[in-house]
Amino acid sequence: MSNPYNYFSSDSSDATDTIFLTEYGIKYLIYLTDASGYFPAYPEFNFNIFMFGFKPDQTPTKNDPRVKDTIIQFLAKYFRTKPNNALIFVCDTSDKRQDARFKIFNNWFDENSKISAEDFNILKTDISFCDENDTNCAHASLLISIHNPALNKIMIAFQELDRNFRAKYDNE
Repeated sequence: MSNPYNYFSSDSSDATDTIFLTEYGIKYLIYLTDASGYFPAYPEFNFNIFMFGFKPDQTPTKNDPRVKDTIIQFLAKYFRTKPNNALIFVCDTSDKRQDARFKIFNNWFDENSKISAEDFNILKTDISFCDENDTNCAHASLLISIHNPALNKIMIAFQELDRNFRAKYDNE
């Protein structure tokens, strides 16, 4: 059963930073940043694409399922109010735990989409690319409302982003 934490926007006019506090005293930041620069060939929608992320102010010592509930509720509300936007989630690679983050985020999304498919009309598609030894991979997910009028174009642009990153990586 979903039991999200209460959260609030730190910038009510733009709602780009959202904060919630867990019962364990950990403060989480949910943030959105401009991602239009990734899609310069698509000026018709590039201003509707944002990078999405979240981070705690300290390392959690316990698994708190309410964090998942809060993030999922945030996403559902976001897309109900902004169905023309799309979000890109990139797993942090700084500590080499991106594979675990990717697996957890996928599990969160899959669990929720099965539980409340009627209210959770969000599509997710993923890209991953790895080094030549397949030992270090980067992962990203596109989250988009099924009601987005540019759904197909944005999905194509995201796949092109994957091809562009792969080409850049292969040339380095």
